[in-house]
Amino acid sequence: MPAQQRQGRLSDAFARLFAARFRKPLPQPTPEPADPNTGPDTGPNANTIPVPYLDAESPRSSSAIRSLLTRQRRRLTMSAAGVAAVGVLLALPPIRTELRNSFTRLPQPYTALYFTSPPRVDSTVLTVPVSVHAVDTSTDAYSVRVWTVDAKGRVDDSQSADLKWDGQALSAVVSMPVNPQADYVWVSLNGSDETLHYKIAVA
Repeated sequence: MPAQQRQGRLSDAFARLFAARFRKPLPQPTPEPADPNTGPDTGPNANTIPVPYLDAESPRSSSAIRSLLTRQRRRLTMSAAGVAAVGVLLALPPIRTELRNSFTRLPQPYTALYFTSPPRVDSTVLTVPVSVHAVDTSTDAYSVRVWTVDAKGRVDDSQSADLKWDGQALSAVVSMPVNPQADYVWVSLNGSDETLHYKIAVA
């Protein structure tokens, strides 16, 4: 046998010996403990499927579903009780009255001052008919102040009068002497900021 061939065989023998000496065994699956009632599982999947996951329906999942259904029923019961309570409240007369007032435009109290007819000058006397229309003001006593103003803004004369109910409105006819220089007559409602003015012509 040639020396080169013998050397190759020796190298192969040493390589196989070295691999056998340092080769580690592969890990083996740990077998599941045997059930005392059924015995060890010897099927093809004995070491691959864990026992707890073989049962798709566990007692824990059933209790969770029951708990969820119980909570849903409790919510529905509370909602029905709330709706019933609101219905009872809406049936009470005071509540109905407040709701009706909330959605109904109620009249607001107001007063309207106006000339019953145009002011008139007769010689040196100025006649001023005025009226007040009052709505929901809870008062029936009104008075007015009447005065004249010349072209330069000077106040010439003034007079006050109480308004009386004439069957249609609170009215008064104010008569007062008029200055030949008077240009306008003014009327104000006492206790209010309402005013009127009218241009007059004095002969």
